[in-house]
Amino acid sequence: MTTIWELDEGEREIEGIRADGTPDPAYAAALGILPAPYGRRALAVAIDIAIYALVQLPYALGTLPLVLLFLRAEVSAYGFLTHPQFLLAMIMAGVTAVLTLALAVVQLVLHGRRGFTIGKASVGVRTIHVATLERPGFWRVVWRVVLVGAAGLVPVAGYVVMFLSVMWDPERRGRAWHDRASSVWLIDVRRGLQPYDDKRMRIARKMVRVEAAPEAPELPSLATHSGAPEAYRPAGRVSAGVLGVARAGRGAEGAVGLAARPPRQADPQAPAIVLGMPADLTSAPPAAPAPRAPEPAPRVDPAPRADPAPRPAEPAPRVDPAPRAEPAPRPAEPEPDPLPADPAPAAPAFRLVLDTGGALALAGPILVGRDPQGDGGFAGARPVAIPDDTRSISKTHVALAPRADGVEIRDLGSTNGTSIRRGEAERPVPAGTSVLVRPGDVVAFGDRTIRIERA
Repeated sequence: MTTIWELDEGEREIEGIRADGTPDPAYAAALGILPAPYGRRALAVAIDIAIYALVQLPYALGTLPLVLLFLRAEVSAYGFLTHPQFLLAMIMAGVTAVLTLALAVVQLVLHGRRGFTIGKASVGVRTIHVATLERPGFWRVVWRVVLVGAAGLVPVAGYVVMFLSVMWDPERRGRAWHDRASSVWLIDVRRGLQPYDDKRMRIARKMVRVEAAPEAPELPSLATHSGAPEAYRPAGRVSAGVLGVARAGRGAEGAVGLAARPPRQADPQAPAIVLGMPADLTSAPPAAPAPRAPEPAPRVDPAPRADPAPRPAEPAPRVDPAPRAEPAPRPAEPEPDPLPADPAPAAPAFRLVLDTGGALALAGPILVGRDPQGDGGFAGARPVAIPDDTRSISKTHVALAPRADGVEIRDLGSTNGTSIRRGEAERPVPAGTSVLVRPGDVVAFGDRTIRIERA
């Protein structure tokens, strides 16, 4: 399977490049990529040299003594060829040549394709391309080795100057001359980000690419009042008919505002709702019954009409109590019904459309995941299980709750995170933070998506 690293760098946009075309060190730092410490870099070089020296042992022990005899003229050319150790010396030389070639190929391929040699892998150092932050490539590594070998043309001093050039790096990344010439960078993967981990690198790029999502304003509990002090009002009257106590914020007639009741707790024995593949799958609560109309006020008969010319000798008999004719009584306003013991839920205002086409009417808070547990901080939240063979979704991934002007989204510490897509922009949702989304937004969690729509 071809990865993104196999693509030509010129055919895709490279992130973290400044306007002048040079890589931005601040972008790499924001991803969490750290330069390799000088001590561990030197230790990696020492380990690689030790492995090379170990491969040279067959030649040093079996061939070099006979060659030194010939070079010191202790044996002639004929004596060199007819020496009893000649055949063993040639075998040892061949073994060393084969092992040296194999070691060189392995080291170059590993360094170019995976970003490490045996020594670098031992100390937690990796080599990456400084612009793409991906594998350096085989030929860049070969060019780097050639530059290191060229420094040896000036014995000792050439290597000293080259390796000390890390202190003159203008970007302070610890890159020596041969690193800058080959466009590579040695990084620390023990304390910093591992760029060869596709999953973590993708998440890090997403977090840096998109600005932090604005947090929704604090959502007060529906079970609490506004906090205004209660006042003593003699004219106040509650629906139970008790005088003297009324809550602030009611109308001039003294009608008491109904306090919001806490949400009903979900039945723990209720089965979880499962969103599968069918396109017409819906799981909405039963439609709420029509609200009961308030009972009309008792009819009050109007006052009896007075005779046009009342007879003074016969005053109207007093009736106690009698309706007063003046002023004319105003039609009585009906008292609000007390809260029912178990109010029916309001009709859902939003609908969730899964990427497979399944739909779910959002009438109350829900928990989404492979096997959601708990309530996610939302009282009465219902579990909604979504099958996911790739396991990109956490068991309890995200919570959603309807609000007056949108849907509240809260990531519950998922592994692959949650983000909001609005048009071309995508914003991650920090774990444990609530974000308010609008109809038309898409919630991406793991490899799945949910689109928010008006019901």
